[in-house]
Amino acid sequence: MGIAKSGTYRWAVLLGWAITVVGIGHIITFNESTPWFFWIPEGLIAGIGLGCLYPGMSFAVQASASHSDLPFAAGVFAFFRNLGQTLGVVIGDTVFQNTLKAKLSSYPLLADDASLYSAEASSMVLVIQGMPPSARKKEIVKCYVEALQFLWLTMTAFAVFAGIIAALFTKNYSLNTALETAQGLDEGYVVPTEESSPPTIPAIQRMSLDLGLPLQAHYRK
Repeated sequence: MGIAKSGTYRWAVLLGWAITVVGIGHIITFNESTPWFFWIPEGLIAGIGLGCLYPGMSFAVQASASHSDLPFAAGVFAFFRNLGQTLGVVIGDTVFQNTLKAKLSSYPLLADDASLYSAEASSMVLVIQGMPPSARKKEIVKCYVEALQFLWLTMTAFAVFAGIIAALFTKNYSLNTALETAQGLDEGYVVPTEESSPPTIPAIQRMSLDLGLPLQAHYRK
């Protein structure tokens, strides 16, 4: 709505990256003692930033393309957006698992099982919940939290880098462009009128005549 009213999109791209950096960066401060009611507001901040980015980048790509290239621009944007999401999942999972393995290996009680725990990092939450209170559980939770913090730090660094690139290279093209189309009226075409056009029989009635059926309507000349 803001882009439609202002007629520009560059502000949405820059604001989106700024809010995303703040939202993701603040998640780095989460630890094992963070109350659960802090999770939703912090997630909303990053969500608002990403919500500004998606339409903003879409407008930026389409505004910079010619009318004939608009379908290709929209397709390329969707492709690279999905590719970026896929790479984000792969990179994030790799960073988290390797960091968790390194953290677990630094504790003598957990070093022998570091490879096993890091290979099943996503399912470790259920394992940790089922463990009785002990020094081993406390160390696993600490390693898990530190690995998550490093993951969010990495994602924040990517967001800062992407925001700088967007600020430097995103141009503010006008969204108010004339419609270019090959459709139109032929100048030699004459619209028929009742005086100039002979009476015609609709297709359904002409079909009835071909089949030898009686006509159910009368026509005036």
